[in-house]
Amino acid sequence: MVKIGPPFYRRRSTTQSGSSPTPVPLKRALLVGINYTHADPESEYCPLRRAQQDTKDFRALLISKYEYLPENIVMMLDHESVPVDLQPTRANILEQIRRLVKEGQSGSRFVFFYSGHSGQVPVDEEDPNKEEEEDGFDEFIVPVDHHEIRLNLTQDETGRVPFRREMESRMIIDNTLRRILVEPLGLHIGAHLTAIFDSCHSGTLLDLDHYLCNNIYNPRTTQGYR
Repeated sequence: MVKIGPPFYRRRSTTQSGSSPTPVPLKRALLVGINYTHADPESEYCPLRRAQQDTKDFRALLISKYEYLPENIVMMLDHESVPVDLQPTRANILEQIRRLVKEGQSGSRFVFFYSGHSGQVPVDEEDPNKEEEEDGFDEFIVPVDHHEIRLNLTQDETGRVPFRREMESRMIIDNTLRRILVEPLGLHIGAHLTAIFDSCHSGTLLDLDHYLCNNIYNPRTTQGYR
């Protein structure tokens, strides 16, 4: 789980007599759960059993415990009952992320939840910020249609599409998640994002500069300065 913004607090809905009501901050959530129901059981991104149900359970938690309004929660599942525009395809996920933070304001509280497959790809050698990736890899989440996306990419001198370019077109790279989900929050003072990734490589999926800052420090095992 990654939190971006000031500590959690709850504003009072009533104030002392004669004073103006304290405005209630906007609270919105985008939840994505992908079971990959139709994937090959032997494939790298095989079907999952609990992603959809975990997403539904988290939605219920937001409503019952954290007072999110149902109409302010968008849930994307790869289930036949879900409308086409909320199927967790690459294009739909990107669109819903943009919508999530588009109407942000000062004090807004956003939640992004993802349950599904993720992976890594070697960092782009042409990326001027490649040195920021300590392990030499970018992380990505896997949309339900990753294997169906039609590519229109230039082949290299060997006649093949570079693996990195293919992954950028089929998956959602951490660089992209940071650009469209995290960076827009800088426009709104006090905006707060809680991001939860129920997947592999979850610690760096938002490509944050400070993802290690909240780790538990143990002088016997932790290397370097605190």
